Amino acid sequence: MASRSCWLSVIVPTLNEARGIAATLAPLQPWRDQGVEVLVVDGGSTDDTLATAQPLADQVLVSPAGRAAQMNAGAAMASAPLLWFLHADSGVASGHLETLRAMTGMQGWGFFPVRLSGRQPLLRLG
Repeated sequence: MASRSCWLSVIVPTLNEARGIAATLAPLQPWRDQGVEVLVVDGGSTDDTLATAQPLADQVLVSPAGRAAQMNAGAAMASAPLLWFLHADSGVASGHLETLRAMTGMQGWGFFPVRLSGRQPLLRLG
């Protein structure tokens, strides 16, 4: 995507996420035609994460393991002024793009509300 101007870089740190990474990246595919760059930053996966992510990302990078190190590596390579750090197991909805587009040109940070799945009692707190 280097030849196009990007307004948003989505940075997805991964580590052994082959089972679910395609489901996370698939909803981002139409966004790539709208000026969104998708960067996957892997921390040394031993499964098929890299091969699965490659066709679904603009760049697949490898960095030292650790979410912070991976996020920093992705931010350093991002070409857009707006960064969205997305967990590899997160769901993405079309409304996210419109919310992010509304933030273009703003300074600061933000977040989306999170709903956790699973039956663990601690996941129901909040």
